[in-house]
Amino acid sequence: MRKPIIIVLALAILIIAFMVFYFSVPKKNYDVAVNVVELSSATTKSKLFLKKKNWGMTGDGQFIIISDNGEKNFELDSSRNYVFKGISALYYKIENDTLSIYVAKASPVPSNLKTSFVIKQTELENPDMMRLIENDNYKKQGLKIIE
Repeated sequence: MRKPIIIVLALAILIIAFMVFYFSVPKKNYDVAVNVVELSSATTKSKLFLKKKNWGMTGDGQFIIISDNGEKNFELDSSRNYVFKGISALYYKIENDTLSIYVAKASPVPSNLKTSFVIKQTELENPDMMRLIENDNYKKQGLKIIE
């Protein structure tokens, strides 16, 4: 009579442990971090926004967009934004009304982005990207990285 009670208790403990694991861990897997960097034109007072969204337990889900809208909640709309998918870095610098960006893969130019900025994309091969990272060489070249 004692053996069936022990088996039922063991099963109940396993079920409770599974439920605790199931309902607590997936929430961490969907944590989302959003960073928005506002860029202002020196001459036209136009604004542009670099937005980076990371998600996942290790933060390895990522996309970066360049937008004319500063909202933190955003969707991927390639007709209004430059969209960069993947965990590659995006380095940038502003000179007058020109935003120069350095990426692993260039984005298609959006047809409905409203900005007075000139946006120049430069694709870099992996060794060139690694040289920028090494010893913070990107800073020595006057570049910034969206965190």
